[in-house]
Amino acid sequence: MARKELRPQQREAVDAVLRALELPAGGRVPASGLRTQVIMATGSGRLGRLTPGVRWSAPA
Repeated sequence: MARKELRPQQREAVDAVLRALELPAGGRVPASGLRTQVIMATGSGRLGRLTPGVRWSAPA
């Protein structure tokens, strides 16, 4: 699948998700895991472009 350029609001959302999923001070993952929730308006591209954007940005 070809990589698509994210829209500005999508880039902002990806950055916010990645910040929310950073390891807390001390580097220990909480027992419940690292979780976050993304709330975006209908038609803002959260599924078709945002989800792969998070995957592309995540460390391997």
